[in-house]
Amino acid sequence: MDSVIGQIVSMGYDQELAQKCFNATKSTDLNTNIEWIEKHLEQEAIKESLKGTEEGQQQQHQEQKPAEEKPNEESKENNAEGEQQKWGPISHLVDPLMVAQLQDMGFSKNVSEKAIFMTQDQKTLEAALAWTEKHQGDADYEEQLLMQITDETNKPKLSEAEARQKARELQNKLREERKKREAQEELDKEKRRIMSGKSMGDAQREIQELKKRQEALQLKQQREQDAIDKQRMLEQLQRDREERFGKKFAGSKPTEQQAKEPTPFEKFQVGIKQVKTAHPRNIFLDKAQVCLKTIQIYIQNIVNNPTEEKFRKINLENKAYQTRVGECFGAKETLLYLGFVEEGTFLANHNPNFEILKQALTFLDKEISTS
Repeated sequence: MDSVIGQIVSMGYDQELAQKCFNATKSTDLNTNIEWIEKHLEQEAIKESLKGTEEGQQQQHQEQKPAEEKPNEESKENNAEGEQQKWGPISHLVDPLMVAQLQDMGFSKNVSEKAIFMTQDQKTLEAALAWTEKHQGDADYEEQLLMQITDETNKPKLSEAEARQKARELQNKLREERKKREAQEELDKEKRRIMSGKSMGDAQREIQELKKRQEALQLKQQREQDAIDKQRMLEQLQRDREERFGKKFAGSKPTEQQAKEPTPFEKFQVGIKQVKTAHPRNIFLDKAQVCLKTIQIYIQNIVNNPTEEKFRKINLENKAYQTRVGECFGAKETLLYLGFVEEGTFLANHNPNFEILKQALTFLDKEISTS
């Protein structure tokens, strides 16, 4: 409760109004409380409350001020300096562990903190991800969200118009900073393009070679399966022949191909290494690491919440999945090796093998630390 009232007061509203707002909404969601204030601010009862508060402050100020006292220029300058320092980050108002998880998935610190702050009434990673997907097209998506910091012992009471003016000034300032940042990002992007241009051809050839090797491996596996099917057919013919002539059928030993069939976990290990090979850091920066960390989060959610069905499904149309996993060569197959099956626009794991999933988490920790 105190944190919500403090946030409302930090935006320039009166303490009494903030308390009255919270008593009416009983909600910890900042947006809900602000909507209530905007809707009821013009009602007579609140007007009288604000008016009484302002008159009381003016009367107290006049009693304390000597008649002969004149404005002090130095004091005005100090107040101006203090006014410039009233905006601060929201880092202390959000869960640092959830912020770290979103940053591991590739989101910036500003976006991570903003997504968690705007969905703090739900307090789940899924809600924060849904917020990023909904607002990623906003012009101020990457801007840092700031809150007004006031001195509780001597804070000015802002009217509604003043509070809105402060918000507009801050928004304009953030937009200017965003333009500068975007210009710098374009410059950095061009530098990276020039630096990686020479080795891009080699990387593409390596990816093509990797695809050829994977196709050759699939062809080899198909031939081995054909050999197994052929062996089974011969055995069936042998059984039929021996049953017809009354001879005992001793059976056959497993073929060499059957003995060498890799386990699902071994296929998962190969798939993860293929993801890292196909996306070298000198060309794709941290794309492979972000992919592996996202897969790790999918698995960790299932292991930590074994009875929650919602953690066993992955939306293939989700923007976060598409950019962090779907675009990576071989990444989707690694999930299939762990028991996920494709059902329309979802990957689902209805009967997870928790032993294999825990092995996968240990393996991912090692691969992420060495990438």
